Amino acid sequence: SLLLSKQLKNYVVLMPRLEETDSVFMVSKSTSFKTSARFDRRMSDILAAMRLEKSNINLSIDSVLSMTRRVEMLQISPGGKTRDFTTLYFGALVFVMIVVMSVLGFGGILMRSIIEEKNSRVMEVLVSSVSPFQLMMGKIAGLGFANLTQVGIWILIGLILFANRSGLNIPANIGQIIFNPVLITFFVVYLIIAYIMYSAMFAFIGAICSTDKETQNFMFPVTMSTLLPIFIMTYIVQEPESLVTTVLSLIPMFTPTMMILRINITSPESFSLANPIVLEALIGVVLSILFTIGLVWVTGRVFRMGILMTGKRATFPEIMKWIRYK
Repeated sequence: SLLLSKQLKNYVVLMPRLEETDSVFMVSKSTSFKTSARFDRRMSDILAAMRLEKSNINLSIDSVLSMTRRVEMLQISPGGKTRDFTTLYFGALVFVMIVVMSVLGFGGILMRSIIEEKNSRVMEVLVSSVSPFQLMMGKIAGLGFANLTQVGIWILIGLILFANRSGLNIPANIGQIIFNPVLITFFVVYLIIAYIMYSAMFAFIGAICSTDKETQNFMFPVTMSTLLPIFIMTYIVQEPESLVTTVLSLIPMFTPTMMILRINITSPESFSLANPIVLEALIGVVLSILFTIGLVWVTGRVFRMGILMTGKRATFPEIMKWIRYK
């Protein structure tokens, strides 16, 4: 209860017959590899010193360290359940990487297909049958279903591996992450939002560019916005409820990946709005949807003009003119 009320950041549990069993646990609501390593070294030194004192063998501490098991890091969830820190960290990374790979992979395919069809004049034939907006949304929807199918296959493979984990050295407590209904629900919602949002960005880039080389300047900020949560993941794990983390996670371009990280770390066990992370995740969903709707609208107006332009990249004044054009 002291951890959940933030009166304590972490505590150490020392089991009976410590020097014989190496049973040392550090329980924390949020921690980091740096903290883990610090406690690991310190407790290992203490255990080694205790063993040397009880034995009459004249050995250095370093000689005994190799015989001392390291400290086990546990994290406590708001419901009071404990989870292994390493499993928690890499479990969060897996969810984020699924979103990043889906967004960048299928978004890139969408952008290149638009450029290719522009240059081959296929677009001119297509827009004679459907409106440019219908064409754009059709491309996004088609690749979206392919994306969900691929993610579904990845998840199925993961579940098969989990079911047969005995020979694969997969931690049993990873099931607490996989089968958390709050995390899974928000993961699916944010995956869909992230795909539509970034697909609209890639469609925008494809509409205003005529070659892959021209897209490189636009690709960098888009790619960085998806990778930012991974770059600052250590900080998010340590401070999932800090003001900086909260503000960044409510910026629509960062929301999908950062919210998935925060939900995984804080482990809400119900959809109660009394839990701040659940409320913030719902606010993030609303803000992301509104941002995505606006982005799709802007992209649609640029797309209808840009798909017929070849040979050069659109300038900023031209893009603004396309957006205002009725």
